[in-house]
Amino acid sequence: MELEEFTAKDVAPGEPLTAQAWNELVQGIRSLNEFVVTSQKTALEVTLGNVEIDLTSVRVTAERDDGWLMEATVNSDGVFVFTSLPAGAFVISASAPGFTPATHNITLPSDDSVQLTMNQNGAFMPNVMGVELGQALNQLSELGISVGRLLDVVGRELAPAKPDSEYLRQPLLVQLPDPGVPVLPSDQISLVVSTALQVDDAVEIPPLTGLTLAEARKTLESIGLRLGTVETREKTP
Repeated sequence: MELEEFTAKDVAPGEPLTAQAWNELVQGIRSLNEFVVTSQKTALEVTLGNVEIDLTSVRVTAERDDGWLMEATVNSDGVFVFTSLPAGAFVISASAPGFTPATHNITLPSDDSVQLTMNQNGAFMPNVMGVELGQALNQLSELGISVGRLLDVVGRELAPAKPDSEYLRQPLLVQLPDPGVPVLPSDQISLVVSTALQVDDAVEIPPLTGLTLAEARKTLESIGLRLGTVETREKTP
């Protein structure tokens, strides 16, 4: 704010002080106090050392000893800005899901900027939808993500550590949690895998007309078939 021009008025000894004059004095002191407080406010920029992070998930705050708290806004350059922090000692903090908060102590006013780097706590869930189960399990293991439950599409429970080999080439249909969600070391995820279609081999039935029952049975057994119930009918003349 700007101070208005002040006109000094002398008062003679014994002259009474009017209410208007008193109010002008109080207003002048109030304006002077507001100007001093405003002039002490400091802009502060905070940058993150975490380059591959969604800035919308990050919260940067400045907290004073008495609990007074302000949150920064992020600009188009990816810098978090406090536009007007009052003088005093502050703890600047950056926090985001999946990361350990980072802090920095600073006393304002100061010309220094602040850079904070948060340490990743665990991993972030990759997108394994459509990926073969065997490949997905290897990828998750490398990230340190533990699979707590593995089902096939019909609800059959499978052993996450060692599923049947017939499932290893099948694609994943469901994953919990979704891609990009932080997974703590103590967390366990769930997967649903497709089932392998088992198609029986087709066998062409040879002609059996004119064969005796024994000959028909032998012919079928030679191609891996077994003769079932035989129904006989009398030939109509």
